Amino acid sequence: MPLAVLAGLGGEAVAGWAAGRMRDFAPPGGGNPIAVPAAALAIVVAVLWAGFLPLIRTEGQEAWGARYDHRFAREALAKIPERSIVLTHVPTMFLVWGRGAISPNVAISDQPLVWDLMQRYRGHVYFHWGYWCNTKGDGNRQICGEIARKYELEPAAQAREQDYEYGLYKIRFK
Repeated sequence: MPLAVLAGLGGEAVAGWAAGRMRDFAPPGGGNPIAVPAAALAIVVAVLWAGFLPLIRTEGQEAWGARYDHRFAREALAKIPERSIVLTHVPTMFLVWGRGAISPNVAISDQPLVWDLMQRYRGHVYFHWGYWCNTKGDGNRQICGEIARKYELEPAAQAREQDYEYGLYKIRFK
């Protein structure tokens, strides 16, 4: 935020300076003296910004796991009934696609709710083993491991990319 404020103040100072220098070139009818400097400033910004255009669309290797998980999850949804619910670390991804989804923490902390979901969705309760189950952070892996210990996981879709495993599993009580 402070950088944006400083940039605005700098832009105002440059525009003011340019307006003072351009008074001699103002339109004879008493037009807006700031129009020419503002247009010049806009052109300078556009020219400087154009140098970054090739970098904007470049996809680096940084988020390959999350991108693959997104593609996998989208394809895996075609293999399960529309009236199903998915336990996932990223419920919004499934909700945007029109599917029911909740946090996987529910499967650990509130097993009666999972039982209720199995009744409501006629057994079509799935667990999404995705990007967050593969991260180096122990918290997320611990949740996934606990679900694997507490429930039977029947594969509906599985994939592997580099050293990450992805899966969509139908869950049942052991």
